[in-house]
Amino acid sequence: MPPTAANRHDLLPGNLPAPLLVGIALGILFAWWLAYGLTAKRDRGTAGMIFRVIRIAIGAAAIWMGWQLLGRIVMLETGWSLWACAILGAAAFEITHWLYRFERNFVPPGRGRLLLLLRLGALATLLVILVQPVLSRVTSREIGREVVVVIDDSESMQLVDRQNTLGGQMAVASLFSPEALTGRPDLQPALRAARSWQTELAGQRQALNAPSGADPTMLEQIIRNRTASLTSAIESIRPHLAETADSLRKAAIAAQSDPNLSRQLQDLQRPFEEQVPRALDEVRRQIEGHNHLAITAQLQAADDQLSMVLRQLPGVSSQLDEVYYRNLSDAQREAIDKAAAQPRAEIARRSLLQKDAKGRTVVEALRERYNVRFVRFGHEAGDFDGDAWLQGGPLTAEADAARLRQSTDLTGALEDAIAKVPSEALGGVLLLSDGRHNGEIPAEDAARQLGSQGSPVCAVTVGSTIGPRDASVLRVEAPQSIYLGDRIGVRAEVKLDGLQGLKVRARLMAGEQSVAEEIISVPENQYRTELRFAHAPPAKGILDYSVELEEIEGELFDNNNRWDFKCAVTDDRTNVLVVDSFPRWEFRYLRNLFYARDKSVHLQYVLLNPDRIAGQDDRPSIPASAARPFGQAEATRLPESAAEWRKFDAIILGDLQPAAIDDGTWKAIRQAVSERGSLLVFVAGPRYLPGAQTSPV
Repeated sequence: MPPTAANRHDLLPGNLPAPLLVGIALGILFAWWLAYGLTAKRDRGTAGMIFRVIRIAIGAAAIWMGWQLLGRIVMLETGWSLWACAILGAAAFEITHWLYRFERNFVPPGRGRLLLLLRLGALATLLVILVQPVLSRVTSREIGREVVVVIDDSESMQLVDRQNTLGGQMAVASLFSPEALTGRPDLQPALRAARSWQTELAGQRQALNAPSGADPTMLEQIIRNRTASLTSAIESIRPHLAETADSLRKAAIAAQSDPNLSRQLQDLQRPFEEQVPRALDEVRRQIEGHNHLAITAQLQAADDQLSMVLRQLPGVSSQLDEVYYRNLSDAQREAIDKAAAQPRAEIARRSLLQKDAKGRTVVEALRERYNVRFVRFGHEAGDFDGDAWLQGGPLTAEADAARLRQSTDLTGALEDAIAKVPSEALGGVLLLSDGRHNGEIPAEDAARQLGSQGSPVCAVTVGSTIGPRDASVLRVEAPQSIYLGDRIGVRAEVKLDGLQGLKVRARLMAGEQSVAEEIISVPENQYRTELRFAHAPPAKGILDYSVELEEIEGELFDNNNRWDFKCAVTDDRTNVLVVDSFPRWEFRYLRNLFYARDKSVHLQYVLLNPDRIAGQDDRPSIPASAARPFGQAEATRLPESAAEWRKFDAIILGDLQPAAIDDGTWKAIRQAVSERGSLLVFVAGPRYLPGAQTSPV
């Protein structure tokens, strides 16, 4: 029969005493041996067949009892019945015994017994393999879950956000001087709640989408499938609407000094007090009637109300912060300004020292459930003493700071956490950074690997949402050399952050003299643009140039407003000679490439077999020479002497017939290349080169 599932039901109950099973097995085994002793010589005829069946039955019982004993020690994972395996083993033993009786008439007794032992050993091995014994044991060990706290220590974390919003300044002040913000109406919880509710309701509405033309039965089934989820979403949102409306009401009272702002806050209460609750109640009522159209319409109405709140609430929150700040005492405003002047690294440290309702810091709360490992990262990642840092110690030794802070490699930090902590022990990663990853490898793959192994990455962003005020030259493109009389073209890419509405002057400087300038009007807060300058150097030489942006008051960096570069101006020309037999495509391309495009290239070209027009006079005899005036490129004869050949820096020979260049000319070309260092180029063609060319070069 084919194997099915593991036949553990063939085993006897586990409560039977093991000594009893051993006794039964030994008794059956003795009966098996006795049966062979009494009937082994009576194996002929019908009686012999009956004796064989009896021996196989007793042997199968003995082997089956052996399986019972083995099953007390290991697991038998075979898919076959244990009785089938036992019968098969007993039948095989019967055949082996018959072979032994047959062979002992032809081999010595010692060799016969050896053959019997070998066959019985192979048979026993086969039977053990057939029942598939598996040794199973249970071990237990305690896995300590670990949280990796990753701290950004790059150069950007040492900055102070002078361009922070007032709300951002107050958020920082809540870490350092919470007493200065007593009674502050904070609308950020209401903003986060509204965003969360809108996302939840939008997801429910999306799940209720039905194909066009769906019949009522299908729509009703969709409602039935989503009833539990939709009801749960409504029950999770509905109780908190009144709390959000109450926070807006208190904010309106605090803003009474600004009637217009107070009125806006009162208007924002209504969606949470009236429209959104009414829509959710209607959704709950329509669920019972499975009214698909009404449910989706009410969900859309609630979404529209939340969208209106989300459009207005950020601006209203900023105005509320301004009103609150104006009404503070001088001491409170000074405390807020002092806290806002802290560098980002200090803000990250202080955020880990915040205490919850039980008086525990963030790190202390984590240590109640996890082991905590601290990792700092910048250009590279590494462990550090987090407790010493929390007490005010440095993240990085001063000697290593310049090297380690030169970049922000977030990928390296996440990969370090993956490498050092086993996946089953990594409870998560707490990341504190300004988020300005600039490593070579994107961080998405490492974050995705952490997510797939169930280790969440919880990011705490530090820093202002407004970038620092800074004007910088990002990149300059300019030729390294030009010919005297040409104009140098310069392209510069500049970055202007935090300068919206200002005008910035950019100059191209030749040495200390301004030779070109442009006024940039900055239309937005983060602006990138490309500038183009041109200048004709008056003399040859290696000239110093720079692109400069004027310094802006309050600019964070003043060392990136200038980009220096050099340009070599020369009146030396490269003399190029092009020789070909016919005006083929390659010849025309080279002639057009070098002729009068670049003043630093002086071209001479000779076409030995030009196209002719009937009746046209013969061309004048003009030998090619590097001494001819610039622009006179066409010649009719090769250079007259070896000295003229040596004047050319590059010699390009095309598809020339062998008779076109004699041995003396080849010698002059060889001398120009080997002695003067001229460049020799061959351009193959279909007529002569290289097949017909026999003259040595």
